[in-house]
Amino acid sequence: DRGRNERAGHPPPNAANRHACAYDRSEARPFAHPRRNHTTMRVTQLWRYPVKSMRGEVLSSTHFGYGGIPFDRRFALIDDTPDSHRRGMQTTARQFPALLGYAASVADGSVVVKMPDGAVMDVTQPDAGARLAKETGLSFALADDPSGANHDAADILVINETSVRQFADEWGQHIDLRRFRPNVVIDGVAAFEEESWVGRKLRVGGAVLDVVSRCGRCVITTMDPETLVTDPSFLKQMAQRHQANFGVYCAVSEPGDAGLGDECTLLPIEA
Repeated sequence: DRGRNERAGHPPPNAANRHACAYDRSEARPFAHPRRNHTTMRVTQLWRYPVKSMRGEVLSSTHFGYGGIPFDRRFALIDDTPDSHRRGMQTTARQFPALLGYAASVADGSVVVKMPDGAVMDVTQPDAGARLAKETGLSFALADDPSGANHDAADILVINETSVRQFADEWGQHIDLRRFRPNVVIDGVAAFEEESWVGRKLRVGGAVLDVVSRCGRCVITTMDPETLVTDPSFLKQMAQRHQANFGVYCAVSEPGDAGLGDECTLLPIEA
């Protein structure tokens, strides 16, 4: 994850300009342009990540609100270790890759974490914090923010399965798309066509999203989401082929619900 608000206690941005820094009006690569008469785009996967930098959970349907998907990045871990130079800042898998071995999900309205040994704990309970401290050597505080302030450059990340397949061919290895930590996975559109959508509106089921920028990728993508083994060639190849961009960040402009199999439509440019 690439956090914007690394310091605990940072006030939420104003809703009107919250995503202003994320807008990317630069031109997409020459071959990334809208094509007509392609097959219908549909949602193939939906994800949320209740604790930032931990594994997420797959959804069959969800609501898209102005803060994104409910419980997505609801909690972030804040370094509370005495004398730490990062005290008060978010700790993500960039600093502690083993966080990707913990799985967060929502159960009966609470966020629970499945530890690497299979134990399940409510993330807000002291036992969970003590367990993380023991295994990481760090002390953590929780940043609980339902507004979306724990998100990255925007509330929703959309990726394209066709782009995943093309990049797998370029890299020469199978790619588990969990590397990209998406919220919405679509299929039925040409590889990297999504890059041309910046500045456009995308209807996903009953919700409408503003496509605000391409997503610049970081070192977290080099980690296999299952084995946690790191391969730097992944990001190197992406930088060489795709300027280290993959997927598009979106903000919710019209709340609504969406589910697996729902149609996705790029809306006409308004006059």
